[in-house]
Amino acid sequence: YYSTGHTVAVFALSIAVLMGCNPIYLTGVDLDYNVGYAKNKANARKYIPRGAYGHFKVLAKHIEEDFNIINASAEKKGIKIINLHKEAWYESFEKGTLHVP
Repeated sequence: YYSTGHTVAVFALSIAVLMGCNPIYLTGVDLDYNVGYAKNKANARKYIPRGAYGHFKVLAKHIEEDFNIINASAEKKGIKIINLHKEAWYESFEKGTLHVP
């Protein structure tokens, strides 16, 4: 079981696994508020409330644990999850490129 989910990406990914999607490609799931949020500004602190960065550092550990649990479940079902964001801070999924047959 994963936690209560600290980002909608956890739920979207688990639904894709439950539906049997294979492969699953992750894109736009960088989850890094330091590079900006919504307006994609380098100075994200303008848009994120004070204290959110410290809070996210705590949540990041739980998010990665949730991703690891979901990936283990996907592997048991023979489902491959591929992260298209090669510089993601989390290492839960294989990093790769979109394969179009």
